[in-house]
Amino acid sequence: MNHLVKKIAVLVFMSFAVNVKAYDCTGLVGVIQISPAGVVATAVGNMHWVYLCSVSEVYNNVQPEACKAIYSTMLAAKLSNKRVVFWFSDNSNDCTNTAHPAWAPLQNWYWGPAIME
Repeated sequence: MNHLVKKIAVLVFMSFAVNVKAYDCTGLVGVIQISPAGVVATAVGNMHWVYLCSVSEVYNNVQPEACKAIYSTMLAAKLSNKRVVFWFSDNSNDCTNTAHPAWAPLQNWYWGPAIME
């Protein structure tokens, strides 16, 4: 009986693993801005005006200190004309505002930005 439970658990886990895919979106930082309230917004590649985080409060599951580092990373990429990459965990594999609407928190983002060479 215990062996059957393990098989079922593995099958359930595998079905979730198959349905959730990771992908990345890479592009130049077209815009990086911070609002008077501390919300950081950006345009990267084909994603325009997405909200990343806030330097003043937890926003989009990002702590303010992490947001300050994200803002600095984005600013460094913009000033050096380097591309950045973000990683996502959904099934869309879409690096446009269709999957990541403008004027809204960036969805399914789990890692980055990282500056590319």
